[in-house]
Amino acid sequence: MTNTGFRMYTVIWAVLLTLAAASGWTAYYLEFEAAQQQLRRAKEMQMALSDQVSTLQTHYRALKREFDSLQREHRALRAKSGRIEGQLASTMAERDDLNSRLDAARSEQTQLTSELKAMLSERERLTAQLDSVQSAQDSLRSEMEATSEQIRDKEAELAGSEQQAEAVDDERERLRAQLDLAINRRDKLRARLESNNKQIQAKESKLQDSKRRIEVLVVGLDTANIRILELSAELAREKEARRRESERFAQLKSELQAALQSKDVQIEQLRDDLAVIRVGGDILFNTGSTELRAAGARALRLIAEVLKEYPEREISLEGHTDNLPIGEPLSDTYPTNWELSAARAARAVRYLQTEAGVDPVRLRVVGYGEYRPIAPNDDPETKARNRRIEIMLLPRMDRTMVQHAQPPGLESPEQVDATP
Repeated sequence: MTNTGFRMYTVIWAVLLTLAAASGWTAYYLEFEAAQQQLRRAKEMQMALSDQVSTLQTHYRALKREFDSLQREHRALRAKSGRIEGQLASTMAERDDLNSRLDAARSEQTQLTSELKAMLSERERLTAQLDSVQSAQDSLRSEMEATSEQIRDKEAELAGSEQQAEAVDDERERLRAQLDLAINRRDKLRARLESNNKQIQAKESKLQDSKRRIEVLVVGLDTANIRILELSAELAREKEARRRESERFAQLKSELQAALQSKDVQIEQLRDDLAVIRVGGDILFNTGSTELRAAGARALRLIAEVLKEYPEREISLEGHTDNLPIGEPLSDTYPTNWELSAARAARAVRYLQTEAGVDPVRLRVVGYGEYRPIAPNDDPETKARNRRIEIMLLPRMDRTMVQHAQPPGLESPEQVDATP
């Protein structure tokens, strides 16, 4: 600018000297002074513009540093939130398992209690029967002793009567048989009572084990509930922090757009794990060309700095066109909008790789032609909106899914998706 001003000054001075020689000095001297004032004002405006540019560059660098810091904090918060959600899901599953086991233990306890009550009732019945049999046995024993005493008396009185002696023997055998039956029944009742007592002891031991398991499960359930409350509170705090980070992200997004000084660059976060940067095709390329303009290269370089903050995510560059057919002679190289959209996306990818330093493993090219418009293609303005490159910052899982979908033997495929 200084050299141009000096040349202008020299030309004006030469013109003024010529005019002064022909017509006098006064009028042209005034014009010369006016020209000098204009040059001074131009220099002042140049210095003011330089100061403004310097201020804007400083402001942009500060915004970029703040944006980078916020992105790192946002990633850390999302990772922490994911861990908390995983822990919460695991703890809730553990609580559900404890509840299920507790219900089963309580059901088993109820069943054991019912069986124990039935056994205790059976023991009481057997004990009553045993007491009855024991009483009958004692009665028979007393009757047998009394009969034996009578027999001895009768034997003394009727020593000569053989018929009466046989009758007495028969009565003794009958009483002895009844006594044997009573003893046998008593022994069976004792055996049943002993078995019943063993079963009762086993049930009581099992019932105590069940009570101890229930106590352990209740403690575990209480611990799980406390952990769930803690994780829920922590998750709520993390979600609130993410909400604040999203608001700040929106603010930085508009500041970044202001730094790019173009309404044709739009940054949109579709959801937490998917973002799209729409760049108007007229910024990136001249009409009918696939060579980047200077303004397009500058926009891609600024966008690349943001993309580098997500090294674990894939980047899909998707080319779109309007619905105008390709004219001559461009149609020899790009017969349809399919080829043109893919070629422009590929050119942007090549710039991100070779000039902006983005890892090529993360990049992929997609050409959609004219078949995914965002406006009706009714007039030049809407057609211009449809001519665009969309830079998709894909979810983290998407890369794994793509790798799993690769055909056998293709280690690093170059993908050009031409699906409408």
